[in-house]
Amino acid sequence: MAAPPRTEVGDRAHNPARRSAGNALVGKAFDMKVICNRGALLDGLLMAGNVVASRTPKPVLQCVKLTAEENTLTIAATDLEVAIRYSDNQVQIERAGEALVPADKLRDIVRESVDDTLSIEIGNDNATIKGQDSKFTIYTQNPKEFPPVPDFSGEADFEIAGGHLKQLIGQTLFAAAKESTRYAFNGVLVVAKGKTINLVSTDGRRLAQAKGDISNSGKLPKDGVKAIVPAKALQLIDKLIDDP
Repeated sequence: MAAPPRTEVGDRAHNPARRSAGNALVGKAFDMKVICNRGALLDGLLMAGNVVASRTPKPVLQCVKLTAEENTLTIAATDLEVAIRYSDNQVQIERAGEALVPADKLRDIVRESVDDTLSIEIGNDNATIKGQDSKFTIYTQNPKEFPPVPDFSGEADFEIAGGHLKQLIGQTLFAAAKESTRYAFNGVLVVAKGKTINLVSTDGRRLAQAKGDISNSGKLPKDGVKAIVPAKALQLIDKLIDDP
């Protein structure tokens, strides 16, 4: 996913060694500390929130994983069916690290803030979010317990214009089954072969099919490729596409 251009963000955070004696983190290094552009951070949290599980017996699935490294803050979320990884370059990394933070609480804090920049400090199983005149502390989970969100490896099998794919999704997604008990019907069959891509969906009562053209099939095997893509993933892809 393309990240917005990196911008330098002023650091208003204090040196932890100079904090008041009433602060529990006096003299201790943070596990992670970043200064974020609030707007860019909110965009990432809203996007990741689309796949955060709302009801689950696993609390870690109600969290987003924050990873700060190499001038980038990565926000990851999954419900074990769909996963998303969002890269935010509008950050200043004070200390690299990772944290697992409740998605709804962090989103609400960032959304209601009026500051242009926010600092996020992780330490002692807490996340402290600071603005110019505000400070919030929320409990964190162990990031090691978060399911892995795999990176994309290798090159794409084929390419298709974003606007064209959005049109094909709109012509087929509505017919996918809504019942979670019919897993194969809960997605859209995508078949790419040669210069053609086909999307097919059904709920057992109606059938929808859409055919389109592939713009670049250089890496596509001769026999083509096919997969059932979950409806939730296609809904997210449809939302992300901004091509005309």
